[in-house]
Amino acid sequence: MTSTAVETSKPLDELGPVDYLIIEFPAGQSNFTGEMAKELVSLAEAGTIRVIDILILVKDADGSVEAMELSDLEDMGELQVLEAELAELLAEDDVLHLAAAMDPGSIAGV
Repeated sequence: MTSTAVETSKPLDELGPVDYLIIEFPAGQSNFTGEMAKELVSLAEAGTIRVIDILILVKDADGSVEAMELSDLEDMGELQVLEAELAELLAEDDVLHLAAAMDPGSIAGV
């Protein structure tokens, strides 16, 4: 795996509107092969998107939620190149709102 830094052209305080994307994997269907991470890095390197934060949300069957930042993962794989650029903008309130929309037993990438 070749690691290259993802260059950004605008400082975070000049971003303007920010959109976010949530990808939820239903209970029992979270088979992570790394293909999605590779595509995300490719889009960022091409300048199509700018990744400013990544969260992994795990909602247990009982409804409890665990939020992990990318830096919390032992093996970031392809996402390692994005880690240095992350601003960790999502707050606890964001996590609560996002988790409320998730089904029990699911995992989501935000």
